[in-house]
Amino acid sequence: MVDLVDRMSQLCPDVEVYSVKYMKQKLISYFGDELVISNVHGCSNVVTVKETAAKILQQFKDLPQTDDEEAEKRKIVRAAARLIKADIKNIDLSRSF
Repeated sequence: MVDLVDRMSQLCPDVEVYSVKYMKQKLISYFGDELVISNVHGCSNVVTVKETAAKILQQFKDLPQTDDEEAEKRKIVRAAARLIKADIKNIDLSRSF
């Protein structure tokens, strides 16, 4: 969520962008139940489409577990990257804001 607000600020430097809290409210009101917003141990909010999130999280759960903390971190980052990539591919460009 923070990254989205920051990106808006970069793209529109002359415009006052939404706060993170307001952006979250707007996304929830616009997308409703189609959206999943996850908070993970103090990390930034992760926003994804519900159908995509379920599929990718199941894939992540099915991966073998290791004792290597760095390997676990890489798996989490890869899962997050797949979520983001899938969401970008699923953007409905017909919606207007």
